Amino acid sequence: MSEKSLFLAEKIKFAAKKILLLSILIPIYNYNGIKLVTDLHAQAQAMGIVFEIIVADDHSPNSPNANEAINHLVFAKYVYLPQNLGRSGARNWLAQNAQYAYLLFIDGDMGVRSGDFLRKYVDVLAEKRVVCGGHFYDKELPSEEFLLHWTYGRTREERPAKIRNLAPYQGFVPSNFVIPKDVFLSIEFDESIKGYGHEDTLFGESLQQKGIEVRHIDNGLVHLGLSTDAAFMDKVDVAVKNLRFLEEKYGFAETKLQQTARKIQFLSPILRWLPIHFLRRQVLKRKNLRLLDFYKLLIYFG
Repeated sequence: MSEKSLFLAEKIKFAAKKILLLSILIPIYNYNGIKLVTDLHAQAQAMGIVFEIIVADDHSPNSPNANEAINHLVFAKYVYLPQNLGRSGARNWLAQNAQYAYLLFIDGDMGVRSGDFLRKYVDVLAEKRVVCGGHFYDKELPSEEFLLHWTYGRTREERPAKIRNLAPYQGFVPSNFVIPKDVFLSIEFDESIKGYGHEDTLFGESLQQKGIEVRHIDNGLVHLGLSTDAAFMDKVDVAVKNLRFLEEKYGFAETKLQQTARKIQFLSPILRWLPIHFLRRQVLKRKNLRLLDFYKLLIYFG
C-alpha cells in the first residue's frame, strides 16, 4: 500500500471515530429556539453525520412553550433545568450530558444564515483544537430601544477570522465554537462567575495556559437576541464587576479595559467622584461607545 493510501486510510479512520460524532449544545433563556434547532437539524441530517442536539433551558421564567416541539425531532431533546445554573453552569451541564467526542456550543439567540454552516466546522476539526466561528448582526437598523446593543455589536464584536487569529485566545467567545469534549471537561467554565460577562475571558486564558490550539474561521451566526439599551447597560455593569472578580481571584489583567485602567490609575480618586448615573443616562441617550468606554472605567474604579 502506498504512503498516500495509508494517509487516506488514517483520515477515514479518524473521521469515522471522531469527526462524524457531534453534540450540538444550545443553552437558552427566555427565547424561542425552534428555528435555530430545525435549521441545524436539517443540515446535520443532510450531511449524514452521527449527531445529537441538546437544548438546555436555564430555568427561564418566561420560556416559550414552543420549545417543547424540539423533543419531536429525532436525535434532539429539550430539557428545562430544575434550577437556574447561570451561563457557566448551563454550558457545563450540557457538556457533562453530551455523548459525543466533539461539542458545538451555540447560544440560543443565534440564527443560521449559511447552508454549509456545519460542513465548515467538520472540515477543520481536529484533536486538541478549538474552532471559533464568530457572529455578526443584521445590517438593518433595529428599533431605537435596541440601538445601543446593535451599535456595540456591529462596531466591537464583528471581526473577520484573520483579525481574530492575530490574538486567538483573547478573541474567544462562547456563542459559536467547537471543542473536543475531553478538552472542555479538563477546563469547564468557572461557575463562581455570576451573571453576564467574562466567563469566556477566563476560558480563553485557560486554553492558552494548557497550550490548546484555538483557530478562528469565518463561519458566523447572526445574533438575533438584542437587549434593550437599559438591559444592555445592566449587563455592562455586571461584566465589569466580573472582571474585577477575575482580577482578584486569578490575577487576570489582560483586557483592554484593565490596561487602560492601569495607565490612568493615578486619576482613580478623581474618577470615583464623577456622577456615574449622569454618565449612564448620556450613554443611553447618545448611544456613544466612547462614552460607554469611559462609563466602564468608572464602574471599574468604583
